[in-house]
Amino acid sequence: MAGAVGLRDDFTAKDLRRLAQSRRDAGQVCRLRALAVICDGGSRSEAARIGRVGLQTVRDCVLRFNRNGPDGLIDGKAPGSPAPRCESASGAGGCCREWPHSRGARRRALETGRSRT
Repeated sequence: MAGAVGLRDDFTAKDLRRLAQSRRDAGQVCRLRALAVICDGGSRSEAARIGRVGLQTVRDCVLRFNRNGPDGLIDGKAPGSPAPRCESASGAGGCCREWPHSRGARRRALETGRSRT
């Protein structure tokens, strides 16, 4: 079994706590506090409890912190396919801009004789 991944040493526990106080991303704050526990010599289990995450997540946070610093702990957009776009947005005809979305606008469109084709 491999040993625990070491934490970079250019930040002290005090530095990490100070960063946690100044950040607005709640996930980043929890992760910084968890890493501060590790810097103080606490166990990874204690860090997981403080950060409200599992042990594997603590390890992943350490790796991200070592690679990208405190900004590596910010919640990012999950990878995956982009949200589907309306056909009219791509210029291929359309649904979104040609037909009103609100109930009142649809009713007025029907009253004025505009049909949905």
